[in-house]
Amino acid sequence: MTLAELRDELWETTGEQDALLPVNDTDGKLNRWINRAYKRIMFWRFADGTQIRFPCTEGVLFFQTKIVTGLITAGTASIVTLDVSAGANEDQYNGWVIDIGGVRRLIVDYDAGRNATLHEDLGAAPTIGTAYTMYKQFMRLSESTDVGASENIVCSPVNSIMAIRKITNIKRFWDLTPQERTDTFARNFLSPAFPQQYGRRGNDIMFDWPSLEAEWYRMEYVRNPPDLTADDQLFETPAYFDQGILLGAIWSVLVWQQDNDEAYARKRDLQEFMITAKQQGEMEYERESGQAEVEL
Repeated sequence: MTLAELRDELWETTGEQDALLPVNDTDGKLNRWINRAYKRIMFWRFADGTQIRFPCTEGVLFFQTKIVTGLITAGTASIVTLDVSAGANEDQYNGWVIDIGGVRRLIVDYDAGRNATLHEDLGAAPTIGTAYTMYKQFMRLSESTDVGASENIVCSPVNSIMAIRKITNIKRFWDLTPQERTDTFARNFLSPAFPQQYGRRGNDIMFDWPSLEAEWYRMEYVRNPPDLTADDQLFETPAYFDQGILLGAIWSVLVWQQDNDEAYARKRDLQEFMITAKQQGEMEYERESGQAEVEL
């Protein structure tokens, strides 16, 4: 069923009100309610804690840790100027480690003139022409137009990555361990090593050690599909669940109409629909993960 077809059915099922006639729905209430129901079905969680996992929510991407090398062109003990091998964007290398002749410092500020402010003096101004190496402890989820996107993980839109399931070092054939929420990696921010753990902080993927090698990683993640906006778009969930999306959208309409009794009834209908889907074999359970995977 297309977005337009489900929207028309929603309008007809909820009393064909003029205010909700698709041509009169200038602020897109119907589409908004449908997309809300779509996401509710896509990430449905049963009362026992089991959550559906549709194949369309599974994503994979590859990224490479980044190393930047060059020569010092000017500077003092606390601010050094990098050569043209470095980018020239404000704050592009904030949070990176710079190694100048074996002395490591954290870059706490960077400007468009390629001047890097260090967290601690070097003790003396570096000699012009001294080699430097820059590396970092994080990879940022970035749009292709973001500053330093080529040195991070490009994904569009950034909020399409709902959760990370696994990160694997391809070269070394090992899976990194997810970081516990109470862990901190701050103690390792200058010393390079091979990362063993990762954690997500907003749009940053943090590692327990900064990597001094440009290595490739494979990331499996839970994808947040975009809202449907075009009339001819199809839902990514199997067609069986179109009825569930309709029930969820009707529930939202009734809440909007402040018809609480009917809204509760449609909520129960949706819950029963999902339980029936499970009982009829539309889903099979993965004992190891406690998730239900939809069969296509």
